[in-house]
Amino acid sequence: MLLNDNDSFWTGTLIPDSGEVSSRSFRLKVAQEGGVATALFGAGAGNDGLPVPDSVSDTGPRIGDTSTSTTLIPEGQWPGSGVIATAAQFHIDSPVMTFDAKSGSLFAGETFSRQLVLNAQTALNTPNEPHLIGENRITGEYTETLTGGGNPAPFPGIFILVRDIPTPLPVLSNLVPAPQ
Repeated sequence: MLLNDNDSFWTGTLIPDSGEVSSRSFRLKVAQEGGVATALFGAGAGNDGLPVPDSVSDTGPRIGDTSTSTTLIPEGQWPGSGVIATAAQFHIDSPVMTFDAKSGSLFAGETFSRQLVLNAQTALNTPNEPHLIGENRITGEYTETLTGGGNPAPFPGIFILVRDIPTPLPVLSNLVPAPQ
């Protein structure tokens, strides 16, 4: 697998096998250095690779306080382990991430933990269970294990990762003066 610029942020989507119609998103940074791949799950402003605007709004939620990941990944940065990022296999184990159930929910006040295992192997690709590894998209299987108040429960499904398009460098020309 080629990771241009040695590191890239990716937006991931989990599609559960259970038949639920809603999917959940998360952010992931994958890097290659000296032939070793690393991964970092991130959620929350400044942790997920998304820009944090300088402006502050006095009405409604502040843009910098939002994240596409915080419904799945607790706010912060969480290093993955068992990372494999080759043309034939992509694998990451998230750490066990603890979170509190939101107020107003059925389990308000309870503490839970979640662990994700992402796995894509081109040798396992079938029409019904896609395993694709490309430069800008990866598709495979995931298992989400939830723990809290009882036995751990595994939930399988399909994941899709899409690589962020890098921000282009500014083009300097005689028509566009350089910033002073």
